[in-house]
Formats: sequence, structure tokens, C-alpha cells
Amino acid sequence: MATEMHSVQYIDQSRLDWWDPVWLQHIASSHGFAHAKTVCDLGAGAGHWTQALAQALPWNRTAVVALDSDPGWIDVLRRNKSLAGLVARLELVEADATDTRLPANSFDLVTCQTLALHLNDPAALVREMVRLAKPGGIVVLAEPANALNRAQLGAAMACLEPHEVALLVEIWMAYHKGIRDRDGLDFDIALRLKGIIESCGVDRDDILCFKNPKTIEALTNDDLTSEYTEENFNYARIGGIDRRKWNDGRELAKRISCMREPVVFMDSLFLFCFRAK
Repeated sequence: MATEMHSVQYIDQSRLDWWDPVWLQHIASSHGFAHAKTVCDLGAGAGHWTQALAQALPWNRTAVVALDSDPGWIDVLRRNKSLAGLVARLELVEADATDTRLPANSFDLVTCQTLALHLNDPAALVREMVRLAKPGGIVVLAEPANALNRAQLGAAMACLEPHEVALLVEIWMAYHKGIRDRDGLDFDIALRLKGIIESCGVDRDDILCFKNPKTIEALTNDDLTSEYTEENFNYARIGGIDRRKWNDGRELAKRISCMREPVVFMDSLFLFCFRAK
């Protein structure tokens, strides 16, 4: 029987809409990778991250290496004609992102999207990205802090008291801690990533962090209490939340659902960017 590809439940075409192309152009132009000629995308999956970059940037003369450890995703990448048509050359490599065996000092840009959160040792990923980048090349990681998204901070700040907002943050931080402790997935890794990068020898002052400004439409029937399932409570309980706080959070979610604006920020995605030496 065929083995299911890793992360398949998280990867679909909606990822192409995660980023504002004008904002990506601005960040890339301001920080030295808009005109990258050699790019390596680690943990590329279906190629959505590189495709989003290539749609926003002048990469028609850029050679891209898309790497994934799963042969299933390599096959998906092989069929991604949209990505192949945006760049000068697309090379597919099946390898471990923390030990690629690719030559050192090879790329103008080394990047990944929502990869570090899956790894037991994200620092190993950062070290490999630094090794692959040319001196002066750029390393970019796009990683989440999903507790901020689940707490609906923008909407919560508009209609709740400060201690109520703090409770929602506490609940969803605990939920993600439960996932880390039980399943080994760090969906809040953006909260820790700067320190992880610094531990790999990068000066803290050289690490830039940018908040994704993309907004999305909130569904009119999007009931935030749907997040308050028994399965999710079990994760939050591992992280230290009791039933009373969980139930209080559900009541707050009801209020936010009734009052939030029709357009909301995608609160959870951040870009971390630094120059290799």
C-alpha cells in the first residue's frame, strides 16, 4: 500500500494566496534577493512558496533547486508546470533538508516555508541553509506563530478587555505547547526562531523579521467556537489549561464571532531574513 506523503493534510493550492505579491517584491528588493540567480527551496512540497516568489519577482533567468525528502512531493513538483514556466531552470532533488549533500556556498537565496516547524532539530536546518548560501547570500525562512491566529488577536483587541485577550493567548499557547509535547510539531516556532538562528552563530542584530500583512475575508458563517473541540482541549490540557478556562475561552470566541470585521489579517506568518557571511 502506498505511503501517504508527509504534511499532505497541510499543503494545497490555498498556499499560493498566503502572500501579497507587492509586499514580497518590496521585501525582496529591500533585502537583496529580488534578482537572485540561484535559489534553493528546502522542503519544497508542491513548490507553492517558490512559485509565489517567482510570480512576484523577476526570476525568468533564475535557476531553482527544489528539494524534498519525500519522493511523492518530488513527483508533484515534476508535474508543477506553472512553477517550471516561471524560472529558467528547475532542478528537483530528493534529500534531507538538514543534510542535503549539495555543494556549499552555492546559492544567492536559500529559503523554506513552514519546514522548521516539523523538525526535531530546526537549528540543523538553519546551519544547512547557511552552509548552502554563498557568502553574502540571503537566507529566508517563512514560519508561523499560529497561537496568534487562533486567538484572533486583531478582532479580540477590538471587542474584549485586556485580561480576556490574555486568556485567549494563554489558551492557544497552551494548545500549541500540547502539540509540541505530544506530536513534536511546533506551530508557534516563529516565537522561538530568532533565538534558534542566533544559536547557529548569526548575530541577533542581523536577523530581520517581517510580519505578513496579507488580509483575508472572514467567512460570514465562520464560528470561532468550532475550534473549541474536545480533541483541541486535550492538547490544551497537556499545555496546562483546565476545563474552566477552556469554557471561558469558548464564550469569548462567541463574542468575537459576532463582532469581528469582514476582513481580517492572516496573523500567523512571519519572514525571517539574514545575510550569510
